[in-house]
Amino acid sequence: MKRNIILLLGLGLLFLNNLALCSQKIRIDASQKYQTIEGFAASDCWTAEFVGKYWHEAPKKSIAKYLFSQKFQADGSPEGIGLSMWRFNLGGGSSEQGDASDIEDIARRGGCFLDSSGLHYDWSKQAGQQWFLQEAKAYGCESLVAFSNSPLVHYSRNGKAYATGDGKANIKEQHYGDFAEYLATVMQHFKQKTLAFKFLSPVNEPQYDWNISEQEGSPWTNEEIKQLITELDLSIQKRELDTKILIAEAGSWNSLIKKEGRASNQIFDFFDKRGVNYIADLPSLAPIIGAHSYWTHGSNLQLRDTRLDVWTAAKKQNLKVYQTEWSMLGDAPQQMAFATSYDDASYMDIALFMGKIIHSDLAFAQASSWSYWTSMGMELWGHKNRFLLLALEPGGNPYNPIALSGIVRDRSTLWALGNYSFFLRPGFQRIKLIGADDLNGLMGTAYLSPDSSKLVAVYVNMANESKKITTQLDNFNGYEALNNKIYLTNKSYNLKKINGTGSEIYSPDKEINIPARTMASIVYDLKQNTTGISDVYVDKIKVYPNPIQASQILTIDIPALNNHDIVHLLISDLTGKLIYKADFSSANNTLSISLPADFDKGSYVLQIKNENKIYIHKLLVH
Repeated sequence: MKRNIILLLGLGLLFLNNLALCSQKIRIDASQKYQTIEGFAASDCWTAEFVGKYWHEAPKKSIAKYLFSQKFQADGSPEGIGLSMWRFNLGGGSSEQGDASDIEDIARRGGCFLDSSGLHYDWSKQAGQQWFLQEAKAYGCESLVAFSNSPLVHYSRNGKAYATGDGKANIKEQHYGDFAEYLATVMQHFKQKTLAFKFLSPVNEPQYDWNISEQEGSPWTNEEIKQLITELDLSIQKRELDTKILIAEAGSWNSLIKKEGRASNQIFDFFDKRGVNYIADLPSLAPIIGAHSYWTHGSNLQLRDTRLDVWTAAKKQNLKVYQTEWSMLGDAPQQMAFATSYDDASYMDIALFMGKIIHSDLAFAQASSWSYWTSMGMELWGHKNRFLLLALEPGGNPYNPIALSGIVRDRSTLWALGNYSFFLRPGFQRIKLIGADDLNGLMGTAYLSPDSSKLVAVYVNMANESKKITTQLDNFNGYEALNNKIYLTNKSYNLKKINGTGSEIYSPDKEINIPARTMASIVYDLKQNTTGISDVYVDKIKVYPNPIQASQILTIDIPALNNHDIVHLLISDLTGKLIYKADFSSANNTLSISLPADFDKGSYVLQIKNENKIYIHKLLVH
């Protein structure tokens, strides 16, 4: 059989235009739909306060770009990972206590906005973290989440932000309402600053005792959580806030579904009317259950079955599932296509295993949101990138004091998360992908944009050999692929776009090689074909000036447009995000608009739609 082979030298990526017997046949079926993506996140613990407050502007800006940018570089590769959620830690006041907090590591102390008298608020506190909040907003991060690890020291039973060891919540009985009022007041303040939080998560890993003075934390029983959430709901409702309460940041998936010690069986206990601590009827409580993806990957069977059980329980109560924290805690995984030990593991080994966890949380638990733990930190004691996306070197050395401005290094975990977070924007819906479900080999999931204009498939290849795939698209309601764009993360490439002759040409029998130990995002631009209700025309209209500058008048000439048709103008960026929309009528086949002054430079897709035609044209803004 004759094959047309195009080898992209230096990239090691091979495209075969005809079907080969050794390829895996992937089928993506748009008729089978699952969860809708609501966001990918990381948190500002533990170092963002010091970086944002004390570091020089250049490294701070570099961090913000890495985390939040949704733009592309000149070669088409993303310049950041486009996080769509950002988690802001509401400290318990140990920072103000200083050494008296007993927490030796100053970065693990948390500040608070209430002064020691408990009467006055100082909104200049947590200034470094607030700097990153502002950057997240400026970059277009869609959702902000506030989370608390401990009640304020003002209200705690031992006057500290860590617990006593008796397994009870570290808050005095008379201060539940005061703590709720504090949290709601903070939410109200940031709403007034146009930094409204979508979610507030008031407890964290309540299953643990938190009686060691290494960081802020408090245990909670389900009964104590119910008491706090009931008070917090009243405080939020009183202020007429839109912020929703997110629970319960369980320390593992098992605590949601099993009766194992304190704060367990939480889906049933909080959301089933038969539960002793039922609170699902509170108006401020989000119909979401959140947990951390720790301690449930001892085997591939556990990895899959635990998450399937979580989804079964959540679905029964009509709940969405959020994975709200993960980093690579615990011993090195065995028999999981990982290195024999952490000492032997590479940075990419760690990032690839994270990709496997994300895949499993999305595919089996049907998580609508996925969050990493510490976005930035120092690489200490040989941990490599197990606990960070960005490595910090204060004063050029990770063991220097964190308040020294220094160097930022992007790690493979950043870009591996970006294979999901950059392309899967809020509103994308997971659809059926068949043919890649080997948790020690090639696994994949697929997602469709809300307007059906973009399809994204994300693959994790844990195998030590490359995997060749062909992809068939089924039941897309008259939409077909215009192209496919491939982005790789591995030991050599950081979310690198593969460019070259034939790299973006799509056909169902085109063979794509996913290299060994690689994460790949394949993005398909879709159009409605001419056999549907609309005719689609690509580059059949005149758009000028093009390139154009923001604030200039853009003119569009459209042939054969019926007089007085209602015309829909849409301008989207290359990720599929809608940037501009206008509806109007035209009597002379010519449309003119003033391009908004805040249009960023870059490439866009312009669409003109009327009752039975779609015109598509590329637009460049300089």
